Amino acid sequence: MPFQPRRRGAACVLVTAAALAAATAMSVPAQAAPPSVTTRVTAEHTNGTAASSSVTVRAADYYRLTGSTIKITEARAYTLTLRAAASAQWRTTSGSDVTDWFVNASGDPAFTGDAAVAHATRSRDGSGLTVRVDASAITGFSGNGPTALYVRPPAAALHAGNGHRAYTPAATRAGSYVVPELAVTSDITGSAYTYGKSTLKEHFGGVVSFDKNTKAELALKLPGLDNGKIDDSHSTVQLAPGDGYFPDEYTLGADSLTHSFKQGRTSYALQQGDLALDMHGYPLADTNSGREWSCLGGDGQGNYTFNLRVGGLTYNGLPVAAQTFRVHVSIYGYNYTSDADALYGDGTPVQAVIAPLADKVSDPPSRSARPRWTWVGAGGEPNLADTAADDFYVTWPRGADASALKPSDVHLTLHSAHGDTLALKPGRDFTLHTGAGESQVAVTLQNWGFEPVYSSLSLTVDGKHVKGLTTDDRSALTTSYKVASVYAYEAQQGGGGTTVDGTVTAYSFYGLGNLTSPAQVFSPVTYTLSTGVGGTTEYYAQDASGAARLVTSVADAKVFDGSGASDRDLRLIGNTVYITTRLNRTSTLTVGGTAVTFGKTYSGGKLLGPAASDQGLTATAGYAIDRGAANWVSHEKWAWQSSVSVGWTGVDIQPYTGKFEWTVAKGARQRFVADDPSVTWSLVGAHASGTAISADGLLTVAADETSTTVAVVATSTKDTSAAGRGTVNVTFTAAPGA
Repeated sequence: MPFQPRRRGAACVLVTAAALAAATAMSVPAQAAPPSVTTRVTAEHTNGTAASSSVTVRAADYYRLTGSTIKITEARAYTLTLRAAASAQWRTTSGSDVTDWFVNASGDPAFTGDAAVAHATRSRDGSGLTVRVDASAITGFSGNGPTALYVRPPAAALHAGNGHRAYTPAATRAGSYVVPELAVTSDITGSAYTYGKSTLKEHFGGVVSFDKNTKAELALKLPGLDNGKIDDSHSTVQLAPGDGYFPDEYTLGADSLTHSFKQGRTSYALQQGDLALDMHGYPLADTNSGREWSCLGGDGQGNYTFNLRVGGLTYNGLPVAAQTFRVHVSIYGYNYTSDADALYGDGTPVQAVIAPLADKVSDPPSRSARPRWTWVGAGGEPNLADTAADDFYVTWPRGADASALKPSDVHLTLHSAHGDTLALKPGRDFTLHTGAGESQVAVTLQNWGFEPVYSSLSLTVDGKHVKGLTTDDRSALTTSYKVASVYAYEAQQGGGGTTVDGTVTAYSFYGLGNLTSPAQVFSPVTYTLSTGVGGTTEYYAQDASGAARLVTSVADAKVFDGSGASDRDLRLIGNTVYITTRLNRTSTLTVGGTAVTFGKTYSGGKLLGPAASDQGLTATAGYAIDRGAANWVSHEKWAWQSSVSVGWTGVDIQPYTGKFEWTVAKGARQRFVADDPSVTWSLVGAHASGTAISADGLLTVAADETSTTVAVVATSTKDTSAAGRGTVNVTFTAAPGA
């Protein structure tokens, strides 16, 4: 039976850094056009009154670059001279920091970081401006690879004429910077087996191992690349933000590059234990405790996708743009196949309600000169995690006819903050109903995974089948909306199994923007003190003056705060609330001059659901809070709901019987078969040398096997990712006659 499924609409495979870089990084060719060669500006007098007309001004109309452009290729100083045209003069004072004047072809700052890279010196008559660029001070470039460089003085940098008119200058080509482009591809894959538990317990070996055959390949690309100019001595590899985790939840052991570049190439890999959960000093004594890798973490089914960012490289003294690549970790060994339907039933399918816009809103927009988009749905923004359809209407202008619009003309794409995209499919994820003056796009997608967290939706309508549209009309056929795609949730770790004194349970929250105190999501932790005297239970109390006394009713007992470090130690560290179980604790206090030892009885300290939590909690981008839910994990087991047409694909192994799936006696054999004949078979957790599985799936259990549970793993040779793996947990019983 497969444990690791595929995501809706896409296989659970690694996204290479090259693909991610294409979505997030910017590389501009040297011959790119300037961001604005002409600018319409309004002349303004120094007294603040506007001139009577606007003029279209080219950069050359008020300033020009004199002399050669610069080509930044090494860490030294470069000089540009800007000359004001006609009677214009520079207002910029000598010594001014003009670093932000330098932009790329998109108009974005060319240099990243806070360092002052460029300073200006004005000529005595104010007509000239010398800009000195100290390339040794550059800490980063916005583009990856050789990039065109422009200078764009800000508004009011120049004034001209007797009226002292101020202009908003345009950009002009100033040259380029030349550093190698960094490309990274990664297939780094890690995994850990939970031995039939929902989390990776320490006494089973709570670390993630990485496939030694996987790595990240780094390549510096530049014509005529000189390997001797590459310096990786200050390189860094850091855990970058991503979906389903925060960087400060983990420690990364391999935090720099350890291989020297050869021919512009090197590699990076992770070893066992390199990526570990961080308790941030919270005390831990019990091995059944604390933060643990969970098979319900990541996307909700044990698939974690981490973003790692490599930086600190320089070429000829100049910084090479940092790049992000991905690492995939699979936590497996416990599935909800046997109880998902009992817990969640068949789910609630999203139904599209086809109706004119006027039937859904009281004041629909009138037909206008251009197409107009209107969203209709519950809440403040489209929510793709709930069971209600989100409707997007296009109101067409008079004279247009959209009756022939086809579903294939409508394109909807979800986007995450980290470069993930998902194209919605007509008929499966949305439906189209259209007429002459109005078209309705009903999105019926219900997103079940915890990641990626899609935070925006772009919509485009191809107007080729819409009659009567002008050129200006067509430019309004693309729009975007902020959306929620995941309900804010928590993942519990630690505390499962036998609870003892000192067991630490951790609750990690995702999607909450203002979680600052455990009191927002936990009931107060309190305790009372009691003692047995002559077979009667008495409680510690205080009278109105604060004097200690004993009472026989717990209702009259003094209630103490039990959240301190010496008690249940309730803390919020980052996004995680920690609480420690306390058993058989005592406290000795003086009552009536006599020292009395009391037993502590704790109350509260329970996780509250969204309905009972602080109603002032807010969701971060891409998330929504299900205020009516009884718990934070209402969507936890999405991959095993039969009503969801994903989560059941992958490698299917037989036989199995449910959560723990199969039992084999020691000294016996059991054949397993997979629906993919190309699989390779392996075992996780066997101790005896005689316990093995053959190439055709025959498990032999040694009579002296000491392990109680193993995993039988079938991995497809066609798809070695988590989606191509099937797992059966096997428990051992005593050998016959033992």
